[in-house]
Amino acid sequence: MLRKVLPYMLIVLLVLIDVSVVPVFTTSVYVLPLALLFVMCAAMLLGQLHGVLCGLLGGFLVDILTGYPLGYMMLSYVMCGLATGFAGFDSDERRAQDGYSRLRAFVRRAATVAVVLALFELITIVYQYFNTALMQGWYFVNALVRVIIGAAAASAMYYLFTPVLVGSADARVQTGGKREVKNL
Repeated sequence: MLRKVLPYMLIVLLVLIDVSVVPVFTTSVYVLPLALLFVMCAAMLLGQLHGVLCGLLGGFLVDILTGYPLGYMMLSYVMCGLATGFAGFDSDERRAQDGYSRLRAFVRRAATVAVVLALFELITIVYQYFNTALMQGWYFVNALVRVIIGAAAASAMYYLFTPVLVGSADARVQTGGKREVKNL
């Protein structure tokens, strides 16, 4: 039971850390939203549905607590969770295939997070432009640095949250390329 509600409790905790604790200690432009990174990790570990639900809850809380227009961050987080879950989730069947490589899966997940974060940053820059009518070149440099840091952080968080959200692998369960189905 706890494992089913744990992602949603963690997203609430991370949103509260993002909007209340982090701004007290730093005002750097390279601070990453931990809630968004966790939404992407949950989507890669648990699938699209959990990514969308975590994004819905996390984005709604960010909208409410920070003063963004209602639905802006919610829609952004949901789309990030959906896209990351679509391209970065490895099902048991996919892992059981003969040509499965952990290195290629790691690179695919990191590239997925980098592309999704780049799109998120681009949408945020466009939103900022329509609110302030300012567009400067260093916005894109800062966004690129955040994308690189975010891809590395999400890749590390993936391995950090795997035992917490998925659990450890059961030694008695074996997966292979072939499965036999028996009728009773």
